[in-house]
Amino acid sequence: ANYCMMNPMPGRNAVIYDLISLKPDNRERDKHENMMELYSLLTTLQALEKAFIKGHIQQRQEYVHECEDLLTKYKLLIQLMIPDQCASVDEFVMKYKIHCPAALTRIRAGRVELKKEANENKAVADIIASFITILDRLRLEIRAMDEILPDVRDLFDTLNSFSLIDNNRDIKSKVKNWLDTLSSMAASDEITDAQARQMIFDFDSAMNSFNKMLH
Repeated sequence: ANYCMMNPMPGRNAVIYDLISLKPDNRERDKHENMMELYSLLTTLQALEKAFIKGHIQQRQEYVHECEDLLTKYKLLIQLMIPDQCASVDEFVMKYKIHCPAALTRIRAGRVELKKEANENKAVADIIASFITILDRLRLEIRAMDEILPDVRDLFDTLNSFSLIDNNRDIKSKVKNWLDTLSSMAASDEITDAQARQMIFDFDSAMNSFNKMLH
């Protein structure tokens, strides 16, 4: 785009018109393009990881190919952006409020390990099954510590093996609180109805949070 700006020169009666050419700033343009590319890459990787965790991708090799392609692009792109455009991908995610915990986990891992991914798929199924089992026991008015504790301990161990759970510590803390409470009781002890009611509330809330985390 061009426009004329009047520029009166000292000591002269004539008005000189300077033609100014407005050229786009290449560095600024590159910066915005890189930011858009990184945003798109992170959200795409997040969607891919969630789809795989929930078992929506049947062909593992297809997942591996897509994931490695995105990781390669990410490594090239982030090298262009650091340090001039952003200090790190974590800073970028926080600044623009991008929710992509699964993508960040994959980026930190740096590669795809099919055995590990298979284990995480199994962990999701085991976690949901454990939540349901514990809630069913409590709603059936089972109150004996030695009948509840083993399932709670199994649930907590499985949560610890699931990498994405670190991004939602509230889920683990609810389970850990009850694990500690039950572990401090004698085998013959029973939880009260009030405790059972609170435990149902806490575990139902934690399970809902876990399901939301997967979507």
